[in-house]
Amino acid sequence: MPAVDKAQIESALKPLRDRVQAEPDSTDAKLRLGFGVYRASSLIPDYATEAEQIFREILAKEPENLDAAVSLANVYYDLERPADAIPLYERFLGKNPDEASVRTDLATMYLYTKRTDDAIREYQKVIAAKPDFVNAYYNLGNAYHASGDTQKALETYHKAQALNPPGEIAQAIENVVAKLEGRAPKVIPQAVGPDGLPPGHPPLGDGGGAPAAGGGEVAMSSGPQGEVEAVFKNHPIIGPRVSRFEWDHETQLKVWVRDFPMKQMPEGVRTSFMTKIGATLGELHKKTGNADPYRAEIVDEATGEVMATTEG
Repeated sequence: MPAVDKAQIESALKPLRDRVQAEPDSTDAKLRLGFGVYRASSLIPDYATEAEQIFREILAKEPENLDAAVSLANVYYDLERPADAIPLYERFLGKNPDEASVRTDLATMYLYTKRTDDAIREYQKVIAAKPDFVNAYYNLGNAYHASGDTQKALETYHKAQALNPPGEIAQAIENVVAKLEGRAPKVIPQAVGPDGLPPGHPPLGDGGGAPAAGGGEVAMSSGPQGEVEAVFKNHPIIGPRVSRFEWDHETQLKVWVRDFPMKQMPEGVRTSFMTKIGATLGELHKKTGNADPYRAEIVDEATGEVMATTEG
């Protein structure tokens, strides 16, 4: 798998930079550049400094701009600066109290600063509003564990497991449960078909899958599924690597990518990258009112390997 290519990232960011240069007074242009640079920081952490600067400049002129406030909080979250992130998350939630993913991030920042009771309270609010939110149960279990209540921690982790989370999250939960129960963790297998390939993967003899539609253009769905696909296709980092989309179910998507360096990301960066995408999917799920959450797998086109899974 090739290393992260900063030149390619800059190529993806260029239209956003050009727009800011052409419209220096446009808050929307600056926000969109900030979003793009922040996403780039999930692959190259040095971009976080630029993202921070962009969002701080917007807030200096527009202190009530909640998009900039929550985005700057996310930058501080990734930089592990909870004291800076907490007031921004609190400000955002004061106007948008139903944003479960933001409340979860606030609770996690409380947990970082050892405000365990506050963290537990916020995770419980999230679960009350969104009882199928696996990450909230997992993090609530972590909060109980941090407070020394092993029994409640285990009960909460088991509730998270009962929601059948994606592979990476399921393995993380199993690892901590096994440690608390004093046993070796079970290995959570990746699903494979009878030929040893992930379900839906084309046979290896056909060139690795159908070519993208339109001579390089990726065919996209309409309606709610198209909105989900756009989360990936319009992403400045992963977007250029998307080769095709494949829906296994109304809410279950495979995102096939070429030469995407998922494995080269540090574990924390990879987790943050997928969690943020999962939060966006969660907002789309809330919008559609589907019974099941959206679940997306990032699949390597060359090998058929499921490199990461997220849901929301």
